Amino acid sequence: MLRKSTVLLLILLLILPLFSGCSFKKSLEDKVAEEITEGILEKVTGDEADIELDGDNITIKGDDGSELTLGSEEWPKGKAIDLIPEFKNGTISSTMNSDTACVINLKDVEQEDFESYMEEVKSLGYTKDSVDMDIDMAKTYYALSEKDNSQISLTYSIENKEMMLSISFKDE
Repeated sequence: MLRKSTVLLLILLLILPLFSGCSFKKSLEDKVAEEITEGILEKVTGDEADIELDGDNITIKGDDGSELTLGSEEWPKGKAIDLIPEFKNGTISSTMNSDTACVINLKDVEQEDFESYMEEVKSLGYTKDSVDMDIDMAKTYYALSEKDNSQISLTYSIENKEMMLSISFKDE
């Protein structure tokens, strides 16, 4: 019996390094991370949660059908973000997208591009109860839509050339 165990252990020690450089190890690590994260979320919220890891993206699906995606460096598609046009300048540094809200952080954004996008958003009807602030270090625009119950917030850091865009549905 000891001899069989020793042979089995040697075989495992020889085979395991073959898997260390392939997708098997990464897939196993991702699955373990998903299971641990799901367990934590379920304990905290008391609801079922399904976690999917896909590269830099994390998608959390609730048992009520809700879905939240975090982390992408690409313009999100679907859900709340479909209310506004894509901002095509700068580099996306992070996103958070769900059915009811989307937040996108961008870097390397020129002030003229921010101002042009702000005017484009206004032309879509985001003018109700608007707040337009322009201080030395930053510019901010906030408004509700004239068409639906959505709201938008655009903030631009002049010094850092960074922009934060947020769109969500206002609670009624």
